[in-house]
Amino acid sequence: MKVIVIPEVYDFLENLVIILYEKEYFGFEDAARKYVDQKKQTYFMVRIFQIIRGKRRTDISNSIHRKQPHSGTAFIVSKFR
Repeated sequence: MKVIVIPEVYDFLENLVIILYEKEYFGFEDAARKYVDQKKQTYFMVRIFQIIRGKRRTDISNSIHRKQPHSGTAFIVSKFR
C-alpha cells in the first residue's frame, strides 16, 4: 500500500526529528528518525483501518480510494486530527 502525503507533513516530521534530537530525547539523529518513521507508519496503518472500518464497502470504493488521472495510482484521503 502506498500513502501519499502533502509536503507540509514531511516538513513537520523532519522538524520533529530535529526537535527530538536537539532536546536530547535521542542521542543520535538516526535514532530519532527511526522513531518518527515507526510512529508515522503505525499512525497511517491505524488511521487507514479506522477509515475503512467506519465505512461500508461501497462507500470505500466511491469516496476513499480514488484514481489519480495523471498517474493511475490509488490513494486515500484523510485529515490529520
